Amino acid sequence: MEAQPETETVPQETAGCAIETSGAIDSACALARMSDNWGIYCRAIQLFLRDAPKLMELYPAQWPSDPEETRRNYHSLKGMSSTVGANRVSELAAELEQLVKGGQRDDARYQALLEQLRLHIKAAYAEAEELLQRRDVG
Repeated sequence: MEAQPETETVPQETAGCAIETSGAIDSACALARMSDNWGIYCRAIQLFLRDAPKLMELYPAQWPSDPEETRRNYHSLKGMSSTVGANRVSELAAELEQLVKGGQRDDARYQALLEQLRLHIKAAYAEAEELLQRRDVG
């Protein structure tokens, strides 16, 4: 049985957009940051759908041999996922970025965070595809 991502509360810094969300993507918050411009938001989702899987392939399953490159890749994912409203993905990418940046090797924590990231990005990816499909139909 595949583990499911937990429902998370949106962090305090995005509290102006929404207090809580049960979905993988908080599109209302992301759209608000883009002045409700669906064209820009849809483009951001398209870029997320294109680039997030490429970044996920770059993340080593074990502690990275090149921590600085891995840190930059987590930083990129953090930004792009925040842009589209995939807040939990952004939070996990930020945690991984800081863990790798800190330099104190913690294999167990790294692997646990990476597994959570994979689950949440899978959910965000599916929801992003659905958002684009609904937008094309609606």
